[in-house]
Amino acid sequence: MINISHIRKRSGEVVPFEAAKIRKAIRGAYLDAKGSVNQVNVEDLTKKAVQHLEDRYEKKKEDKVPSVEDVQNIVEATLMEEDFHDVAKSYIIYRYEHQKERKKKKEQAAKKVEEEGIKVTKRSGKKESFSEEKLRTSIKKFAEGLENIDVERLVKQCRAELYEGIKTEDIQEALVLVTR
Repeated sequence: MINISHIRKRSGEVVPFEAAKIRKAIRGAYLDAKGSVNQVNVEDLTKKAVQHLEDRYEKKKEDKVPSVEDVQNIVEATLMEEDFHDVAKSYIIYRYEHQKERKKKKEQAAKKVEEEGIKVTKRSGKKESFSEEKLRTSIKKFAEGLENIDVERLVKQCRAELYEGIKTEDIQEALVLVTR
């Protein structure tokens, strides 16, 4: 048996795994569905979800770091398996609402980049205006010799990941993520 020690966030960043976040999400869904919380059920469901997560990743030969989505899918399945369908429904709605909010923020950020421009933070700490042309040039440089690379699509996807004050190294990380 393995113990999950890290989790991969949506940004690709790997951070320490915290079962307390699963507990908090289950507690919130439980409260929403039932109007009150049975702490024993919440603890039991949390332990079962973590166990299912560990069981799944113990069998994996390669990447043993679950993504946030993997964890959420396992929590959802655990709630259903344990016949907490109303709690699972609240959890699914919670996930959906947060997904919509993330999408909205991404669209707003992309619109701001396109219309107003944003400032990026260089390694020195100095801020300067984001240059889409520099991004395009970097992508072309890295894609040199490769076939079927849609540079404009990659520029658009990377631009959607940007936000005010983003560090240049985070732009590079975003570029790596969108090219996967």
